[in-house]
Amino acid sequence: MQRNKNLGRPADEHKPTFNGIIEGIPVALRLDSLQITNSTVSYSELGVKKHESGTVKFTKINGLITKITNVSENQNEWKQMTATIDSEIANVTPVKVDLAMPYNKESFALNVDVGSMNLNVLNPTLKPLAGVEIMSGQMQRIHYTMNAGQFTSQNKLIFDYEDLHLNLVKENSENKEKKQVLLSLIANSAIRSNNVPNDKKYLTADYESTRNIYRSPVNYIIQGLIHGFTKIVPGKGIQKLINKADKKAKKKK
Repeated sequence: MQRNKNLGRPADEHKPTFNGIIEGIPVALRLDSLQITNSTVSYSELGVKKHESGTVKFTKINGLITKITNVSENQNEWKQMTATIDSEIANVTPVKVDLAMPYNKESFALNVDVGSMNLNVLNPTLKPLAGVEIMSGQMQRIHYTMNAGQFTSQNKLIFDYEDLHLNLVKENSENKEKKQVLLSLIANSAIRSNNVPNDKKYLTADYESTRNIYRSPVNYIIQGLIHGFTKIVPGKGIQKLINKADKKAKKKK
């Protein structure tokens, strides 16, 4: 899958949730189970005014999706669709996803567990898209839970890591090397380089996220996860600014 953000988006349309996607299938569907075996998914995105795409690749995807139906009689009998999927990020890091989606309401429950990895594995994604290079960092684990309604979700994130240091990069920045070094120093002073259990400043995040109804349910999940990172990684001063911005956004609604 690929996306080029330099191309204009079509007019915004309300995107369905997982329930709506299944309901929108134009034929009667009754699948007891669907098995996924040794599959690969790769997603590339070219950012605005960028010349290189950021890519993330999930490999060795194996899983089972059960009780998939848009027929009301079966929905009443089966109650919910479930999915259990195992994969790896770039053939390195184990990822486990469990999803349950009831048929009687627009909601889903999600659990994601990601194993340990060297965080610079993410550089092919982060450098082109965000202009950030991870110079060092060892992740111990991610545990992310999301109890999602149609418009908001209640989330919990555990993100344990050590020795996180960043470098800010910019395309065609040969004449701006000193400026980028200074910005990198500022960025590293603004983040928490360690977040591990038993540390006095150890953080986990319990928080609410809001769905963008003009984006897919996968975007809902990813943005909820990113929101959780902003509750853990930034230092205390930056956290205050983020919390202020969140409060202002809620007041506007």
